[in-house]
Amino acid sequence: MPTVRGQDLVLFVHAMWYHFHASDIRMALARRAFWLSRIYPVWADSLSLFCIGIYRSNAALSKLCVDGRH
Repeated sequence: MPTVRGQDLVLFVHAMWYHFHASDIRMALARRAFWLSRIYPVWADSLSLFCIGIYRSNAALSKLCVDGRH
């Protein structure tokens, strides 16, 4: 079974955002207002932080299980 890293999950979340909001992104780029528009959804930000948190927590727990507490 392949290992899923935190950065892979974050990349997948941003790919979903780009896929589901592609028309909004294209429209903002056409208006030359990409950085001024509010097209980045809250769910993408929250899910990215959640994926990073889960990845880091799993890394810390596995380190404790393998090395013990020093």
